[in-house]
Amino acid sequence: MLLFYLSMLDSEESRDEFEELYHNYKGMMYKIARYYTDNHHLAEEAMQSAFVAIAKCFDKIKSLKEPALEVYLCKVTKSHAISLLRKEHPFITKNVSLDPNILASDFIDPAISLSDKELVLKIIDYLKEIGTQYSEILTLHYIHGLTMRECSIVLGIPLSTAKTRLYRAQAMVKEKFKELKK
Repeated sequence: MLLFYLSMLDSEESRDEFEELYHNYKGMMYKIARYYTDNHHLAEEAMQSAFVAIAKCFDKIKSLKEPALEVYLCKVTKSHAISLLRKEHPFITKNVSLDPNILASDFIDPAISLSDKELVLKIIDYLKEIGTQYSEILTLHYIHGLTMRECSIVLGIPLSTAKTRLYRAQAMVKEKFKELKK
């Protein structure tokens, strides 16, 4: 595969510099791609795609110094990994909607009591009040069954941010639930 990238470059000097960059950073780039895709084959494909993009604009990239170059390579790899993951799993890119009728039908078991149904409907109403960023993460994770990684991709936020939002949203719902039970 390295020969393919090298064939994209004009000069022998660029080929040598690219080969050095490839050998120095392919491990790091694979780890980043693997982190986002959670799959060996997708990570390999994302890394290869990132290297093609890097080879296409290598003349501009090769002038970057060490810290900036590493940051750039990380961003390119992350971008290609997420893009590939979205192609592989198109359901991840769907918009999140907080339709109370859909939520109510998902939450409410016909066998539960009328007072419990009312409580669930109050919680659903509260979800609409707490703000989109919190209701979306709760809906994606608990209603649609997405993993935290998938939630972060759908929402376009880092995994750590998704986890923080879920934690805060759970705390808000718990507090509201305590109030409603009184």
